[in-house]
Amino acid sequence: MKYPNVGSNPTPSANNLNFEEFLIAMRKMHLFFIFLVTLISCSGDRSINDLDARDGVAFDPETNQPFSGKASLDFYDGSLRMEGEYKDGIKFGQWKYYVQGSKSRFYNLQFDKGNIVSANYNDNNRSWSGIPIMYSENDTTVRTGIFLVQELSDGQDSYNYNMPPDIFVQLFKNVSEGRVTRWHSNGELYSDGQFINGNRNGEFNWYYDSGKRKERAFFDAGKRIATTTQWYENGNKHAEGSYKKGQLSGKLTWWYENGQKKEEVTFNQGVRDGLAYWWYPNGNNKAFADISRKMGKVTLFSPDGRTTEPLTVKDNAIICGSGEILFTMERLSKREAPPIGDGTCDCGDCTDEPTS
Repeated sequence: MKYPNVGSNPTPSANNLNFEEFLIAMRKMHLFFIFLVTLISCSGDRSINDLDARDGVAFDPETNQPFSGKASLDFYDGSLRMEGEYKDGIKFGQWKYYVQGSKSRFYNLQFDKGNIVSANYNDNNRSWSGIPIMYSENDTTVRTGIFLVQELSDGQDSYNYNMPPDIFVQLFKNVSEGRVTRWHSNGELYSDGQFINGNRNGEFNWYYDSGKRKERAFFDAGKRIATTTQWYENGNKHAEGSYKKGQLSGKLTWWYENGQKKEEVTFNQGVRDGLAYWWYPNGNNKAFADISRKMGKVTLFSPDGRTTEPLTVKDNAIICGSGEILFTMERLSKREAPPIGDGTCDCGDCTDEPTS
C-alpha cells in the first residue's frame, strides 16, 4: 500500500513566491488606503462654506446626504470664527463661537436638534452663563432670569455670537439682583460688581477700554463706604478718599498724572473741613488753607515759591483784603495757577501780590 506523500506538495518556485507576495501586499495597500481615506474624512473638519444649506439642514454636496461630522468656519482674515459638530445636518452638542480678533474670548453654545439650549461667554479664565437676549431702551418686557444682553442697534436685530455681550445681568422682575458686568464695545470690561435689590453692594470696579482698572469702590445698599480709589490709565493714582454712608469722610487726596501729589483735603459729612494742601505739578507748594463749613483762611504760593498774606475764604470764594473776589476754591483745585506774583494788583489793596 502506498501512503500519500505528505510532503508531496511541490516546493514553490521563486517566481510563484514573488507573485503571491505581490498580491498580498496589494491587498494590504488597498485596505490601508481605504482606512486612510476614512480616517482623514472623519478627523478633518469640513468648512461650513463647503456644505449646502437646504431649509436649515446642512448637506454634504459629495454624497447629497445630510452632513454628520465636525465643521468650522473662518473669518475673512483667516482666524477661526466657529467650530462644532453636525448630526444629520443639524448643529449638535457644543459649538464654540469666537469674538473676532481674540482667541480667549468666545461663546460656548450647547445645541439640541439645532436649537441653543445653553450659552456662556468666556474671557480668559472668567465665564458668564445666561440666556442671550436683545434689548432696547423702549423694551418694556418684565424679565426674571440671568441674561447675556446685546443692545439693539442699526443693522443688528438678532444676537451676534461673534461680538461680546454689552451686559451680563441677573434680574428679578427687571430689578438687578446679583452680579452685573458691562463691556466696552471692543470687548474689554467696563464695570463689574454685585447688586442687591437694585442697589450696588460690595466691591465694584470700573475699567478703561484698554483693560486697565480705572476705579475701585465699595458700596452698602447703594451708598459708597470705605475707600474709593481712582487711577490714571498709566497706572498712577488719580484720587483716593474715604466714605461713610455715601458721604466723603476723612482725607481725600488727588494726584497729577505724573504721580506728583496735587491736593489733599479733609472732609466731614461730605463737606470740606480742616486743613487742606495744594501743589503745583513740579511739587512746589500752591496753597495752604484751614477751612470749616466753606469759611476760613488760605495762603497762596506763586509758582516761584513766594507767598501772600493769609486771605479770607467765604462760601468757598477767596476774598481780597479790600473785599473783591480774587479766586475760588474750585479753581484752586484745577491745574491753573492763582493770579498772584504776576506784578499786577488784582486786589484793590494788592493783597494778591506776594510779600516774600
